[in-house]
Formats: sequence, structure tokens, C-alpha cells
Amino acid sequence: MPTKRIAFLTLIFVSVIGYKIAVCDDQKSAEQNVAPQDVTKTAPLAQSLQNNHRRFPDDNNTLIDISTALAQGVYYPIGSNICRLINHNRNKLHMDCRALLSAGSFRNLQLLSSGEVSFAIAQSDLTRDAVLGSGLFAKLGPNNKLKLVAALHEEPLVIVVRAESEIKSLDDLAGKVVNLGENISTNVKNLTDLIFKIKGWSNTTFKRITNFNVEEQPEALCNKYTDVMLLIAGTPNKIVQKVARLCEVRIIEITDPAILGVIENDGVFIKTTIPGGVYLGVPKDIETVGVKAVLLTTDATSEDSVYKITKTIVENSTYLKMIIQALANIEIVSSTLSMQNIVPLHEGSMKFYNENR
Repeated sequence: MPTKRIAFLTLIFVSVIGYKIAVCDDQKSAEQNVAPQDVTKTAPLAQSLQNNHRRFPDDNNTLIDISTALAQGVYYPIGSNICRLINHNRNKLHMDCRALLSAGSFRNLQLLSSGEVSFAIAQSDLTRDAVLGSGLFAKLGPNNKLKLVAALHEEPLVIVVRAESEIKSLDDLAGKVVNLGENISTNVKNLTDLIFKIKGWSNTTFKRITNFNVEEQPEALCNKYTDVMLLIAGTPNKIVQKVARLCEVRIIEITDPAILGVIENDGVFIKTTIPGGVYLGVPKDIETVGVKAVLLTTDATSEDSVYKITKTIVENSTYLKMIIQALANIEIVSSTLSMQNIVPLHEGSMKFYNENR
């Protein structure tokens, strides 16, 4: 057989074998790796969970999911890194974990209520509403199934204006174009409603209220469609970082004694600080108010699973603080125990905290 023909057939044979190996490797990789699932969509989550479960190599493990928020915020990195810790020890814990993208706190509380997810991160104020059946959850009624796993980071109310703006204090917001988020964003509503009530403000106090969504807000502010953007976010937040890159900005402090007095006695809202230097053009600490982020589950989740997750979070808190700036100054145990007046501890978490007091 001519040498060239032999070489040609050999090349074809090697190519076919290489293709088959590549396909097998891709299939194996797809089975063993879990891509983040997006539950911001309206499609049923149960099917995506079922499909995802088949990708894990050990079907004997318990699968848990942590519903977080959009990728631009802090919830998703926290959920992802908790899952990374669990999956690293999957053979010991007999658990597999994946973090889910979602529309945030309000959606997460809905998913927990319906049993579509086993764990979720949410704001403390919306958690209280869900437990009491108040505010946005009034039509659903009280949810006595929600349980606390761990308190996480503080989430300041961030009030951003352009650097050249005449707005220097909270009182200067009157008469301006203020953006409260898409459909009067659920994550700022409780706190802004409280501030407006204390200040005696209504919608007519402002020139206009706009509803740009979180991803549209930086351009809207820098292009002067709005004068003020407000959001509640763990620090640092990618949206605030983006607006600070697009144009020069300032962040307005909240130091009003009347507001701080109500916050101190409320139990769910907090006084907090945005550290200087985190955002471009904001070199000094900014005093403000905010909420806490909490990791929640329901009484349907087993004591064993919750105990293992609580243990994983607390015993690896130094690692989590190193890689997630929002957690840097938080004492998880004491912060968690202080939240029991809002939502009761799950028995699995209670068991761990009692063993480690």
C-alpha cells in the first residue's frame, strides 16, 4: 500500500478515536459538574433540580440547594462558596450542594414557602414579613415553617448621587428624580417606607420616582435620567462599583437622629457603615442604615443536613471572611443568636450552637 495512503488512513483513524474520547470526556464532565441554575425564570424549578441531581456522581448523597440572587450581588458568591466547602467534603458529609441564581430575597422566601428549594438567603426585614404574614406577604399569611440557619453580612442602604449634584444630605432628596428600582424594588421598600414615614415624605415630595431595574441604574444616574439611585446591597456591590466607574459619584450618609432612634428600637433594621475606599470616589466611611442577610431553611429540612451546613459555615468562617469582603467583620454565632426574635433557629442549627457555646 502506498506510503501516502497509509498515512492518510492512519490520520483518519486517530481523528475518529480522538473525537470519541473527547465526547466521552465532555459527557463525563457534564455529569460531574454542576452549572449554576437560574431560578429567576418562571419555569418549574423541580425539573431543573431533578436534572441537576443526575449530574452528581453519587446519588446516595443528599442534594441541597441554596437560592441566592443575581450574580452582581453578594448572595451568589456566599452561596457558591458554602457549596464549594460542602462539595469539597461530599464524601465525608454525604451531601452535594449547588447555588442557584434568583431574583433575590422576596423570590427566595417564596421558593422556601413552596418547598422548591431547601435553603435560601434573604433580608431580615422581608424575613420578618414572611414569618408574620405582613407587608408583601400579607396575602400569603404567616409562615411558621421558616427557620434560621445563620446570620450573614450587613446590607447597607446605599444612596448614590453624581459628584456634581447639589444633593449633600438626605433632606436634599426632596424635589429630585429618585430611582427606587423596578416596580418599586422589593429590597428597598420596607426601609424607604420607614424613612419616608419618619420624614413625613410621600411620592409627591419628589420631582419624579423612576423604576429602572438594578442593571439600568448606573447608566440612568450618570446620563442624568435620575438624580438619585437607592439600593440595599452587601459591600462591595458590583452595581455600585459600576456606577462609580461610569461617572464621579458620592454616597449620602444617613445620620438623622429621628431615623436612627427608630432603627435602634426596631430589631430588624440596623445602623451600619460603608467602609471608605471600597467605591471609587468615596474615600471616607459612610454612616447609614440597613438590614442583615440571613441563611434560612424550613422545618422540612432534616436536622442532620442543617447541622452539617451550620458546622461547615461556622468552622470555615475565617476562610469565608477572607474571600468575601462583606463577611469580614461579622461574628456569625453572636449575630445569629441575636436574630432569634425574628425567626426561630432550626433544631439542627440550635444543636450545633449549643454544642459550641
